[in-house]
Amino acid sequence: VPLAGQRLLPIAAPFAFGANRLGHYWGEINSNDNSTGFAGTATLLLALLGLAAPRRFPQERLVWGALVVALVLLIQPQGLAALVYKLPLVGATAAHHNRRLLLLVAFALPYLAACTVERLRRGELARRAPLVVAWALLLALLIGWAYVAHPHGREALAELRTRWLWGQLAALAAAAAVVLAAPRSREAARRWAPALLALVVALELLAAHGPENPPMPK
Repeated sequence: VPLAGQRLLPIAAPFAFGANRLGHYWGEINSNDNSTGFAGTATLLLALLGLAAPRRFPQERLVWGALVVALVLLIQPQGLAALVYKLPLVGATAAHHNRRLLLLVAFALPYLAACTVERLRRGELARRAPLVVAWALLLALLIGWAYVAHPHGREALAELRTRWLWGQLAALAAAAAVVLAAPRSREAARRWAPALLALVVALELLAAHGPENPPMPK
């Protein structure tokens, strides 16, 4: 798998290359580090829906710019990587470089998703059903490809990866359904849509990141 894929795919599919804490990992570093940028399937969908927004909230363009720069630097084109390694907050290793950039991704995606939730609350997505369906289908294809096209030769953690494939598709469908249903009543959207979306994101993130730091034995 190309290095760019090992770094970028876990942002959308955190267990595309397995999980070292659960058995085996065949990505770049380890699953804890590489999945740092995963902020939830629903979060990713909501952030992407903001790309076609006619109006921007304060700092939204800045956050989009920071996200794009972080993704480009993750791929490490020649010249940029050497520059980044010299920054004191980044450190001198690829592992440190990736962790800090993925942390920026993990902050940017929820901010952009929150902008979309605010547009949903205001009723500004009422006529954007085709866009929601299109982005949901594209994300579903990306997630499906990430898991199906990158198995390990020994079929390690196949059950975990299959479970997360269907789990992420379920979270994606739930988020898309909320976004599509909410604009039918602006008052209803203001009351329950943001809470439902937050619940979908919270449950998925707890399932993904909760086992990374289990409680210590007595």
